[in-house]
Order: sequence, then C-alpha cells, then structure tokens
Amino acid sequence: MSFAGLTIERRNAAFSIKGVDLALVNALRRAIIAEVQTAAFCFDPETQSNTVDIKVNTSVLHNEFIGHRLSLIPVHLTENETLDVAEGRAQYEFSLQRKNDGGTPIDVTSGDFVGSLNGEPLSADVIARMFPRDPFTQDHILIIRLKSGSGGDEEEIDATCQLRMGCGKDHSRWTPSSVCSLGNKIDEVKAAAALDEEVKKARAMNATEEEVDRIVHDFKCMGRHRCYLINEHGDPAEFLFKLRSECGLRPTYLVFNGLNILQERVQLLAKNIRDANAPDPAKVEPVTIEAYGNVPGMFQFTVANEDHTIGNLVQSLVYNQTIRAGGDNDLEYIGYNQPHPLENRICIRVKVNQESVQDVRQFLADCLVRIVIDIKIIMTEWIEFSELSVAGIRDVEQFKMNYRTEFAAMDDVQANAKVNKKGANKKEVPPVDGQPNPIINKRSNKKKEVPSASSSPGAIPANGASPAKRKGPKKAADT
Repeated sequence: MSFAGLTIERRNAAFSIKGVDLALVNALRRAIIAEVQTAAFCFDPETQSNTVDIKVNTSVLHNEFIGHRLSLIPVHLTENETLDVAEGRAQYEFSLQRKNDGGTPIDVTSGDFVGSLNGEPLSADVIARMFPRDPFTQDHILIIRLKSGSGGDEEEIDATCQLRMGCGKDHSRWTPSSVCSLGNKIDEVKAAAALDEEVKKARAMNATEEEVDRIVHDFKCMGRHRCYLINEHGDPAEFLFKLRSECGLRPTYLVFNGLNILQERVQLLAKNIRDANAPDPAKVEPVTIEAYGNVPGMFQFTVANEDHTIGNLVQSLVYNQTIRAGGDNDLEYIGYNQPHPLENRICIRVKVNQESVQDVRQFLADCLVRIVIDIKIIMTEWIEFSELSVAGIRDVEQFKMNYRTEFAAMDDVQANAKVNKKGANKKEVPPVDGQPNPIINKRSNKKKEVPSASSSPGAIPANGASPAKRKGPKKAADT
C-alpha cells in the first residue's frame, strides 16, 4: 500500500493509491460522502432536532423556504472546533437580523451572520472564516433579497441558528464534500497501443481523415479509460482519488476520518459476529447466524444497520486474505447481498471447511480483526504522507497514541487470528437454530444434495435449492 502525488489547492485534493483492493478505496469514498460527521444548521420544524428558529419573516419567501436555505449554508469549523461541538463543549449560536427601511432592495447573505460561542461574541474575523466569500466571485452566499418599503411595509428577517452534528446519509446539509471520486490509473503504454490499433483498422477500411480524427477524439474521451493498470489478478492496481471539501475540514482529514469510520465499523462487526446467536423473533440482535440450506459448513450472518459499504468491503478483503492468498482451505466461499435496497440490512454467507474450522463465528471475526489491523496501518501511512501528524488535530493525535499502545500487541493478535486448527483448542459452541452444536458440523455417510453450479453466488435460487458448491476457489460476484 502506498500513496503518491498529493496535490492540494484551496479545498481540493488529489492523490494516487496503489497496492490496495478496489473495495477498500470505494468503501472510503462512500464513508466520506455518507458517514463523516460535520456541523450544520438543522431545519426540521416537525422534530426536536430543529435548530433554526425564524422569529420574524415579512419577506416574499415563506419560513420553510428560508429555513431550508439556511440549513444548506456550510459552516467552516476547524477539525478541533468540530470535535468540540460533537463532544458538547462548544455551543455556537448565530443570528441573522436585517430590515430594509431604505429606498432600494438589499441582499441578505451569509456575511450578515453574527455569532457567539458559549455566550461570548465571536469576532468579525472568526465569522468571516466560518462564512467565507466565494474565491472566484468574492460574494457571500445569498439567502434572500428584501424589498424596500416604508410606513410599516418594510421587509424584515430575524432568525437564530445553532449547530448540530450529523452525516450525509441523514441529509445533504451534513455532506462534507461536493467532489469525492475515484478512477483507475491509465496505463499509457497500453492506451497508446490500443489507439494505434483503432487507427490502423480505420485506415484499412479507407476511412477519411475526418473519420480518423473522430475515432481519436472518441478514444481519448472514453476508450483510453479501459486501458488501466492491473495487478497479477487482473484487478485495477492503482487509483486516482479526487476530493473537494465544502466545510472547514481539510480534505486530507476527511480521508483519515473515512478510514477511521471503516475500521471502527469493521471492529464492531467482528465483536457482534463473535457474539451472534440464532434469530429470535422476540429480540432485535445486531447480528444473527443460521445454517444456510442443506450444504454442510455453510452459514448466513444477517447484519442489521449495515449496507453495501461494509458488505462489499468484508466480502472482498476476506476473500483476498483466505481464498485468493491460498494456503489453508479454511474458507471455501464468501458472498453478501442486501435483500432490499430500502432496508439497512445485509446478509453475509460463508462456507467453511468442516475439518479445520470449529467455530465459524470466531473464524470470521478473526478475519475481520485482520482487516482492522490493515486499515490502521494504512491510516498511519496516510497521517505521515499527508502531514496530518503535525496538524495538531486532537483525534489524529489520539489515534497515534492508541496505535503506539496497540502496536506492541499487534503481532500477538495476528498470531492468534487463526484458532481451532485441526482439533486444537476445541470448545463448546452455543447452538444455532435450536440444533445441538451446529457450528461444529458432523460428517455423515448420507449423500448431500449439491445444487447446480449455475446458481448465482450469494443468492437463493428460485427453486429453493441451496447455493452451488464451486469446483474451485472463486470469488463471489458483487451483489
């Protein structure tokens, strides 16, 4: 894993990543967009979470319209200021009071805010930093235009706003970035060869120069993107990541925060899988486990409050560290799906070797622990590469201190990641589905039903048969 080519211009950042699976880079992108916590005004008048109070409004726009516009104004807090809001140590309040008693219309903008922190007024310089002008037009964000009037017909707006933490999946007002994308690094040698081949084919068919120019233009726009660097498995080997922050959080910190969110979520998933039990209609469990179909050694984990971000990450990285890496054949299959796009729930299916894996819960949890360790190593590399190590950000410093504490024990964690090998360390395992000790699968002389190999990996066939057993190790298709 390595980073290269970091460029930062204003709130924009771009860099390349290589030596890591596409699933992790894409999970990072999704985490930044939807999971990173930021501070914003929350206009939701029907709930207690509302932090926008419009006291007076005689303008042509109704309260809901203005409240929505106010809530979409980004507030540029620094990383430590955002942490203060999240931890309840800072209470910011901003007021917007304008009245047009002149003869011409006036614009009410984000530059008209007056604010306080824990009851103490904020200076004009701090307000200007929190609500900056557009770097190109040098204008503040327009909120409303008040028409002129006299004799009691003056238009007026009086509102107070407080900050509330949230993330992009709750509402776009908390989305920290307007650009967060990744692309494959182009293999220039392969692209040049492919373009030459296209031009040769065109000329062989007596194409005019205008037609050849059109072929070259189309290739440079689209065709060259199919010629990217690949690794020994045929997967993309290097990625270009672009990011634009729309809040006070620097783009390099957003990357750190996104990685931190991923490792925390995978760590929590490992704990919940280790403690998973059979489904109980009377309880709501974060993770449940049940035997899947009639295939020996195949189980399904149903994970609540997770989506494709973690599902695809777990499927790909566990596959890489087990099936693709070779060695022990403890894992024969892993796949996942999200049963319904509107339900925040995923199903992870695994098939383990009955002879070497005694507890599928412990086995999968150990695989997830190794993913957490890998992500933490990437985080330390990013901190040094992006120079966040000298930025004085509290949670970055806290992570560095915790990582140094954990580093001494990391070798022990990796050494103990594979347990219960070939009868060693056998222990009593709680039952699943009310069956006696089903995690330890007993062999039987009875012939097992093997479904057709045409079944989609990770999905239940329409005829109700169990998933197909592959002829060889093969990665599950993305679901």
